Amino acid sequence: MSRKKPGQAIRREAEQAPSRRWLALLGNGLAAVVLVLALTGVYQLLDWLRDPHAWPVREVQIEGEFRHLRHEQIAEATRDMLRHGFFGVEVGTVQQRLAKLPWVAEAAVRRVWPDGMQLRIQEQVPVARWGEDGLLNARGELFQPENVAEFAALPRLAGPISLRERVIRRYIEFRQALQQIGRHPAAIELDARRAWRVELDNGMQIRLGRQEEARRMALFIDIYPRVFAAAPQPARGVDMRYSNGFAVHWKTAGTPRRHEG
Repeated sequence: MSRKKPGQAIRREAEQAPSRRWLALLGNGLAAVVLVLALTGVYQLLDWLRDPHAWPVREVQIEGEFRHLRHEQIAEATRDMLRHGFFGVEVGTVQQRLAKLPWVAEAAVRRVWPDGMQLRIQEQVPVARWGEDGLLNARGELFQPENVAEFAALPRLAGPISLRERVIRRYIEFRQALQQIGRHPAAIELDARRAWRVELDNGMQIRLGRQEEARRMALFIDIYPRVFAAAPQPARGVDMRYSNGFAVHWKTAGTPRRHEG
């Protein structure tokens, strides 16, 4: 049996090394070409999918009951759907635009295969006014539509915007408490000094001051049947800020009359 000499093996490996390098370079080149072709194909596919002429939006479904939200506002907020087509439209952007409309409480947008879009919109339901140009929904969220004046019959709440939740809580508490005497709050205000003022549905003004407003309201409710319900003349207001009584301002001319508690 013949045995290869070490020098012969080294020479043969040296002769094969260039061919291996060329094969490696050729393989890498082919891989690069395949990658470029694949990326080009993906890009062309994405470009085709974004083509509004190839994939138009033909149907827009709008779900929701609207009393104040105008269809013109919805059309303006969703114009991109028709311009960019089924795949090209950015659903999140359209949803954000709808949510920014003053009368929109919640909005959801989704694609409906093959050429439709579905809009689910929940309209705001105002339960009270806030200041001069705002409305509050049942969650206490503030929104500011253009037609606030149409809701003059709603209760009016006012106060520092940072204390809005506190004002809303007091309104709910006072409304429930005043049901005992058949009245409800038409307005509640927390002024800059953090003093409370309540106006009832019969026009009576109640001044509760800065402290113990809940206790003072409870005292007013307790004295209402005896002092005000059967009074021969209506009262303009009552001041509950006294430690041992209250003062009544009657609608007829005269000075406030104080009652000891």
